[in-house]
Amino acid sequence: MPAIRVQWQHKYRKDPANLDARGVPVFAPPQYGSERTLVIPPFLAELLERHLESHDNELV
Repeated sequence: MPAIRVQWQHKYRKDPANLDARGVPVFAPPQYGSERTLVIPPFLAELLERHLESHDNELV
């Protein structure tokens, strides 16, 4: 069964001086050490593979 690894998540780092602002996007490890491997169905793995092949950026 195909699987993907969750090691980073997208977060917004806020400026404590300006709590109304949305913040700056950053990649950070998941909270509480919750890195994990998710099993995905084969059809979804194929869709993901095609999507990733269509982009040059590794961060798609």
